Amino acid sequence: MKDHDTRVLLVDDDVAMTKFMSFALMDLGDYRFKEAKNGMEALHKLETNKKPDLIITDVDMPLMDGIEFYKQAIDKYAFMAERFIFITSNDKAEVVSFFKEYNLKYLIKPVHINEFRNFVIEFMEQENKKQ
Repeated sequence: MKDHDTRVLLVDDDVAMTKFMSFALMDLGDYRFKEAKNGMEALHKLETNKKPDLIITDVDMPLMDGIEFYKQAIDKYAFMAERFIFITSNDKAEVVSFFKEYNLKYLIKPVHINEFRNFVIEFMEQENKKQ
């Protein structure tokens, strides 16, 4: 068992989506949420806050997309590479290829709340086993 709340960074330019994600996860445990509207804001939060246990990010966002955010985040904080989940409506071949190349976890929108919850539960259980 962890000795702290699970810190989650939700990165999406759609406020309704960040609300959906936090609502879907709020009763699963001691989750503490931070939100960012794009990759630039998310990078700033990584630099100025405790590092999240989990980052759930969209791909298509203004200023800095989720893929560039991932690349810059792991360039600075390599240990965070396995803490990312992508949730996106962008299922173009190059995006899915990127996910597969880096062995990243992802969901394609629209996502049912139970599918999302179960995906995150499974992800966190796997992460906890690594520790």
